[in-house]
Amino acid sequence: MAQSTNNFNVLIPERPRYLYFVQHASSRARMTNDGGFEAADNWTTPYSCAHLQQLIMNHVNWTCRIPSCFISTFGSFDHAYDWGMQRHRPITIHQIDTNQMHPQRPIFTACYFTPNCCVCEYLFLHDIAGSSITYRYSLPGSIPLNETNMTVTRSAWY
Repeated sequence: MAQSTNNFNVLIPERPRYLYFVQHASSRARMTNDGGFEAADNWTTPYSCAHLQQLIMNHVNWTCRIPSCFISTFGSFDHAYDWGMQRHRPITIHQIDTNQMHPQRPIFTACYFTPNCCVCEYLFLHDIAGSSITYRYSLPGSIPLNETNMTVTRSAWY
């Protein structure tokens, strides 16, 4: 990635400890062999600040069907839960421990680039490593992916 876009990465001390990826029936990210996820477009890399902004604006625009090089996550379980409950089943929320990620893994704050998103939306470029996913939660009415999943309600987190 071009040096100029590195200035927009969320710095390690500013990253939330946990991020939440909502996998739903229409998710475009694909599960990888290591239990992580790969963006629909895992080859496009932003080459300038303007290109990065355009890619993010395309990603958060639901009418744009261009495959994205980003995977959206949320910095709040509540927001991930509410958003997931509005999607087609099955729904699984994957908790990502940012302390388990490679320190140079690019993560961007979406609202820095466009107001067309929530303030707690973070974007992974290309993929999420399976080793950083610490828990997988199936939402009510969802079919668990495997025996390690558990169905939760929001109150289970408090």
